[in-house]
Amino acid sequence: VPVSVTLAEVASGTTTTATFQAPVECGRCEGNGAEPGSYPTRCAVCDGVGEVRQMRRSLLGQVITTAPCDACRGAGSIVSNPCKDCHGEGRVHGAHEVEVEVPAGIADGQRLRYAGRGAAGPRGGRPGDLYVRIDVQPHPTFERHGDDLIAVQRVSFAQAVLGVHLPIETLEGPEDLLVPAGTPSGRVFRRRSRGMPHLRQRGRGDLLVRVDVDIPESLPPEQEALLRKLAELRGEEVAPAREGFISKIKSAFQ
Repeated sequence: VPVSVTLAEVASGTTTTATFQAPVECGRCEGNGAEPGSYPTRCAVCDGVGEVRQMRRSLLGQVITTAPCDACRGAGSIVSNPCKDCHGEGRVHGAHEVEVEVPAGIADGQRLRYAGRGAAGPRGGRPGDLYVRIDVQPHPTFERHGDDLIAVQRVSFAQAVLGVHLPIETLEGPEDLLVPAGTPSGRVFRRRSRGMPHLRQRGRGDLLVRVDVDIPESLPPEQEALLRKLAELRGEEVAPAREGFISKIKSAFQ
C-alpha cells in the first residue's frame, strides 16, 4: 500500500493513515464461514489436519508425500451450511485503515512491514502482513542524495563578482549565506547537519548549496555599454556590438 508524505514530514517523522481495500473478517459468521447457529465440522478425510499423506514404493524404498485435502480444500473443516454473506469463505471485501508511523529519515520507496495487519485469512485463519511503501513527494527547493540535501542558489554576475549576503531556505527555516566576492559559478557551500536525519541513528546529513551565476541573454543598451567599458579597461577582447536592422540596410546601399 503506498503512503504519500512530504520531505518535511520525513525530516521530523510523522504519523499517517494507510487506507486500502482487502478481505476482512465476515461480521455475520465471525469468520468461521457457517450461518449463525451452525458450525463447521471436522473433515473426516484428513481428520481436521487439512492435508493427506500418500505412501508409494520406489527403487529407493517407501516415499511419503503430502498434499492438500481435496474434501475440505486444505481447511480441515467442512461448512455444510455456508454463510449467506461470505458463502463459506469467512471473509468479505472491505476497507482497512492502519495507522502508520513514518520514521524520520526514511527514503522514498522504502517499505514498512506490519505483521498481521493485512488481509484476513479464510475461515478465521491467520491474517497476512501489510507492507507500506513510502512515497516522498518532490520538494520545490531541495533534491535529496542519500541523507544530504542539494539546493541551487542563483546570483547575478555583479553579486558573484562583488559578493553578497543572501537568505537561503533550510528545513528549519531561513538562514543567511555569504557569497564571497569572486565566487565562480558552480561553487558549493556546505552547511553541516542541515540535511536529513540518519534513519534510526543519530546525526544528520548536510545541506549543499550550489551557486549558479545568471548570464543574461540580452542587456539594455546602457548596461551593455558599461560592460563593454569594463572589458576595455580590463583589456579583454569581446564580440563587436550587434548592428540594428536599419543600420544593416544602410550599410548594404553604401
